[in-house]
Amino acid sequence: MTLILNGTDNSATTPAVTGTDTDTGIYYPTSNQVAIATNGTQAMLVDASQNVTIISDQISSATSHVASQHAMVLRSATTNQRSVVAVAPNGSGGAADFCVSSTNDLQTNYNQVRIGSDGTGFFIASEKGGTETIKSLRFGVGGTALTIDTSNSVGINAGTPSTFARFVVSQPNFSRAGWFHVTATSATAVPAVSFVKQDNDSTTSQVLVDFYINGSLAGQGQINANGANAAAFGAFSDSRLKENIVEISSQLANIMALRPVEFDYIASEGGGHQIGFVAQEVQAIYPDLVGERADGMLTLSDMNKNDARLIKAIQEQQALITSLTAAIQGLKAEFDAYKATHP
Repeated sequence: MTLILNGTDNSATTPAVTGTDTDTGIYYPTSNQVAIATNGTQAMLVDASQNVTIISDQISSATSHVASQHAMVLRSATTNQRSVVAVAPNGSGGAADFCVSSTNDLQTNYNQVRIGSDGTGFFIASEKGGTETIKSLRFGVGGTALTIDTSNSVGINAGTPSTFARFVVSQPNFSRAGWFHVTATSATAVPAVSFVKQDNDSTTSQVLVDFYINGSLAGQGQINANGANAAAFGAFSDSRLKENIVEISSQLANIMALRPVEFDYIASEGGGHQIGFVAQEVQAIYPDLVGERADGMLTLSDMNKNDARLIKAIQEQQALITSLTAAIQGLKAEFDAYKATHP
């Protein structure tokens, strides 16, 4: 038995019992089911288990149907209006909190699955603007924060990551955390970051890490293998990469002017005893070794604690050489004087 509430003017004032569903209104197709029909065709069904089925090709195919405020919309693949699902309001200029779309009906012109609005949440997009192919899995809060593209490359705030590498991180919001920050809470001997290559080559041609500036256009060097169980910083040193090659000037006076020291770092820098140099003192001799942090504090490059020890040893040797040279010159003067009085 089917009960139809006839209501073509939405007033539903003339209930009737009939065996067909050839009108517009609410009816009961079988026991414990409720359905809604329009123009004689079922549009929505609630079954005995309270499952709701929306017969999508009976919902309006007009774009304005999705663009207006709707808590839920489902549409079939009619001409130029493919499957669309939207949950939560989708007002003009906004995006639904959840949507499945294969056309531009949800205003952002994506073939997509999305959760969240205005770039917040998670979405899969395959096309934008009908021409630009994106095909990516993206997550974000107020914009795309993480992208996995068709090359299985991962980018964090990095646009299309496979343009540069398999894993790209950019645009941090932390003043001292850097572009890529790793925090490890494990034991001291466990590394925060490991670099592993399958190639079993321990020569200095084995590159472990490359460094670049200017958007990867200018190389700055590398960390490479350095024989068994060792690694070292490597510079690009081929003669074919250089021009205007000349010998540097004498450096003994500069080396003697350096002051290797021992010191303790202040508490805000982590404390601890160390051996090295004072950046301001080195800057007066070798300014190309001194840099600056974001907070204005000076840094010192390419001069570690063993450099301090070796330079100290050179200075001690030079003092000894100077002393021995003076002694030899004194003996020579005495010998010359003796020869002059004893022909």
